[in-house]
Amino acid sequence: MDGPSGKGEAPRAPARAPYLLLGLLVLIAAAIGGTAWKFHLQQKAAFESEVRGRLLAIADGKVRQINEWWAGRLGEARTLMEDAVAMAAIQRVIERRATSDERARVSDLMAAQCRNLHYAGAVLVDLRGNVHLLAGRRFGDDTHFQDLMQMVLRRGDIVQRDSHLGESGDTAHLGVNVPLRAAPGSPIFGAVMFSIDSLALAHTLTEWPVPTRSGEVMLVHREGDTVLYLTNLRGRPGAALNFRVPLERSDLAVVKAVNGVEGNLEAVDYRGVPVFAAARAVPGTDWYVVAKLDSEEVWEPLRRGSTMLGVTAASLALALGALLFVLWRRHQVAVYRELCESAVARRALAEQYDYLSRFANDVILLLDPDGAIVRANDRAVESYGYSLEVLAGMNLRSLRTPDALRAFEADWRMAGERESMVYETTHRASDNREFPVEVSMRALRVEKRVYRQAIIRDISERKMAEMELSQSEARLRQLVEHAPYGIVVLDGLEMLFANPAAHWMFGAEHEGDLVGCSLLQFVDAAECEQVVERARQFRAGIALGIIERRYRRFDGRTFWALVSTTAIEYNECPATLLFYQDITEKKQAEEQRAALEEQLRQAQKIESVGRLAGGVAHDFNNYLTVINGYCDMLLADAPHSGELRDGLQEIRAAGERAASVTSQLLAFSRKQLADPRPICLNRTVTDSGKLLRRLIGENIEFVTSLEDPLDPVMVDPGQIDQLIMNLAINARDAMPSGGRIEIATRKVRLEEGGVPRNPLAHAGDYAVLSVSDTGVGIAPEIQQKIFEPFFTTKRVGHGTGLGLCTAYGIVNHAGGWIEVDSLPGHGATFRVWLPVTKAAKVDESAAVASAVASPREATLLVVEDQADVRRLALSILKLQGYRLLEAENADRALEVSGNYAEAIDLLVTDVVMPGRTGRELAESLAAQRPGIKVLYISGYSGDAIAAHGCLDPETEYLPKPFSPEQLTSKVREVLCKPQRPSRTILVIDDDAEVNGLLRHILTGAGYHVVVACDGKKGMDVLERQPVDLVITDLVMPEQEGLETVTRLHAQRPKLPVIAISGAFGGSFLKAAGMLGATATLAKPIAADTLLRVVEQSLGS
Repeated sequence: MDGPSGKGEAPRAPARAPYLLLGLLVLIAAAIGGTAWKFHLQQKAAFESEVRGRLLAIADGKVRQINEWWAGRLGEARTLMEDAVAMAAIQRVIERRATSDERARVSDLMAAQCRNLHYAGAVLVDLRGNVHLLAGRRFGDDTHFQDLMQMVLRRGDIVQRDSHLGESGDTAHLGVNVPLRAAPGSPIFGAVMFSIDSLALAHTLTEWPVPTRSGEVMLVHREGDTVLYLTNLRGRPGAALNFRVPLERSDLAVVKAVNGVEGNLEAVDYRGVPVFAAARAVPGTDWYVVAKLDSEEVWEPLRRGSTMLGVTAASLALALGALLFVLWRRHQVAVYRELCESAVARRALAEQYDYLSRFANDVILLLDPDGAIVRANDRAVESYGYSLEVLAGMNLRSLRTPDALRAFEADWRMAGERESMVYETTHRASDNREFPVEVSMRALRVEKRVYRQAIIRDISERKMAEMELSQSEARLRQLVEHAPYGIVVLDGLEMLFANPAAHWMFGAEHEGDLVGCSLLQFVDAAECEQVVERARQFRAGIALGIIERRYRRFDGRTFWALVSTTAIEYNECPATLLFYQDITEKKQAEEQRAALEEQLRQAQKIESVGRLAGGVAHDFNNYLTVINGYCDMLLADAPHSGELRDGLQEIRAAGERAASVTSQLLAFSRKQLADPRPICLNRTVTDSGKLLRRLIGENIEFVTSLEDPLDPVMVDPGQIDQLIMNLAINARDAMPSGGRIEIATRKVRLEEGGVPRNPLAHAGDYAVLSVSDTGVGIAPEIQQKIFEPFFTTKRVGHGTGLGLCTAYGIVNHAGGWIEVDSLPGHGATFRVWLPVTKAAKVDESAAVASAVASPREATLLVVEDQADVRRLALSILKLQGYRLLEAENADRALEVSGNYAEAIDLLVTDVVMPGRTGRELAESLAAQRPGIKVLYISGYSGDAIAAHGCLDPETEYLPKPFSPEQLTSKVREVLCKPQRPSRTILVIDDDAEVNGLLRHILTGAGYHVVVACDGKKGMDVLERQPVDLVITDLVMPEQEGLETVTRLHAQRPKLPVIAISGAFGGSFLKAAGMLGATATLAKPIAADTLLRVVEQSLGS
């Protein structure tokens, strides 16, 4: 593509260069001439001003000299007039009375006056003008003197005589006529006429301060219609009083002077020569002083200076012209050299430009003003698929797509207005392929024509990158907005950005509420300084680790978060990026775990005692059974009074106390077998109140505050009585000086997700039993130990240390927990939390069977490995009239049953025996004798009995030690209790605590419960016995719950199955439902929810 310079063109110097230099020279010469002329005018004005001032000064000086000269003459005359001696002598001379000596002295006086005062002559005349004495020259005749005397007489004072000619007419003179008086005021008797040669005054006037050719001072006065020169002139000798000029010559300086013009004058002199003059009037006379200087003499120095100045200016102009010419020539040479070099460079640049344009990566088009393509490079051919010839005949419009063509005119017009513009559009190639382009257009002027150059770049890859970047930003934005972690950007401590998760964590109602807030407003005041310090360390470049911190939400609630920090750049400024992971549940779990660990430590303490209690329970209870049993039998036959009965009663009381200690040991260690029933705490408190009032004494006020109605709880009635008794007695012992005990009940609902009061707590309804006192209170360090076995603050002999630990065991066995609030000196409050039950109605009688008569003809099989206990039982039952069979173990019992042809109504068997257990014996006999009833007796702990399968709610059980009355009453109850069918539920869970809880809830509702620790053992149970419902966990060893659900659905499709799970947020429950589970429940499970789902599943 041709550049603007063309090719092969010779370099040409600018044609206007010589004229510019000539014009510059003229301007410089004009400037120099103007400056010189201005200087000349300034010099001329200065010269003129100086001459005028000098002439005016000379005129003023001459007037002053005349005035001073006249003043001197007048002063001398006055002196003479005032000389009385001289006046007297002169008067005698005039009167002709003077002697010759006096006349000689007067004559000498007048001669001295002339000599000393430079008078030309002195004449003494009388009143008639007659001359009496003469000294010096005489000017005038007698008539002249007579005229002068008349003038004196008329004036009466000194008379100044103007210049005039003497008698000869050749000498001009002045005069002073002095009147003579004998005394001041006396008549004039004569006069002295002094004559002054005018030449003396003329000499003074004509003196010039500096040497001059034409300068002179003229003294004139008006005489008729002429001007009379009073002094001689430089160019006209003898002019004084002889030369006159008419007043009509107004161009003369002296005419202007006598016409009243004063100061500087430009006029001509008596010769007709132009002069500079200065005129002044002489005060007191009709004289005028004119000082003049020929103009030629005035301008002569200026003309010489101006000539030199002109010569200098001309020389300078010529020198500058020569310099400019030299410079112009040098410039011309440099210009020609530069033009030559530029032409060479332009040709090389044009060739390089053509090369770059041709092989450039961008399309380059040269367009005419209508948009037609004039030139195109090779890249245009590749991009559009047209040849250079075809492109050269196309218009830029034809390269646009139809959609982009609509904006062409606006883009073209705007590019023309701006002369340079970058915009984006869409172009189409010859194969109809469309691609986005960026067009950079600018105006070019080539040989006085305006073209437009368009550099077009294919931006398909950039657009794709921008789209990918936009998508990436959208994905990043989606990740940030949907991230489960809080993301916050800080500037210092001010929040600049927060994602939705952060807004949710901090409890913000609207998105953006956190922006602009300070992080410190969400931190406890005690931690603010630590937060500020961490921020300072972070800004200092110190690496900060991940920390846990508690924050406060907008609503005041708190949450825990795991916080990590990193440095980022946000809006082109350094900032801090915080990641928040909500660990509130984790912290709560840790707190619960800590509480559970504390409970575990407590349980381990109790467990150690429990193991000890369980280890001795069997033998100890057997011994107590025999001792107490035979003691009761002896008391029944003993007289009502006497030493024998007293001794037996002491033995019986000691046995009861030993049995109570054993019972308490088993209760607090949760080894005691309980008979939980749905009871009402209000009724229990009311019934216990009568006994408690007698126990606590009259100095203690006893009150109750019972909320009614109150839902029932599932608990052993005897154990709850023992719990209330223990708490009341402890309260009484805390108030030795009296006080107040209050027992209260109330119902409380714990909401789902609420802060638990105890790790064992779960959502649901609770009945709360509280026992409060106004005693001495309990110190905090003591509160941590009060539930430990054998711990007591009472003195020796007044407490076993088992009261509160027994209460602890009873409450935990019932699925609840116990709390204590106390401060030293402010009493104590114990609160017992028990879950309410939705089971059958409250048991109204604990001994219904005791009122029912038992058939005396019933046959009982008694099986007990301890011979003394067996003999005691046989003795007690024999007295009741039963037919009795006995055996020392299970095998012997089966043998006796096999040899006995009659019916056996009741099996009374020990649980733990050598060989087979009592449970196995009962199952074997049930197979041989359907409908046989079973009563279990044992002195072992509850764990040992449970291990032998004897803790089902339908199982009849009598713990050792027992009294004859308890044994006979229990036997009658079992024999009279009708057989009724019960629903059996199989619970499969590897957690023993969960199994125990579900067993407790379900048995309290009247269901028969069988438990298994995993799915494989659960399937074994199903093979051995019928089951109405299966409740299975989903995550267990051996066989997972999902596999169990699948097998049950395949093998027993009609068997209801409830799946329960707490693992992985209950995510497996949905899968269990799809595999065939009838219902699903997420752990933790509320009792009422479990019973409702069980009832619905069995009903389906």
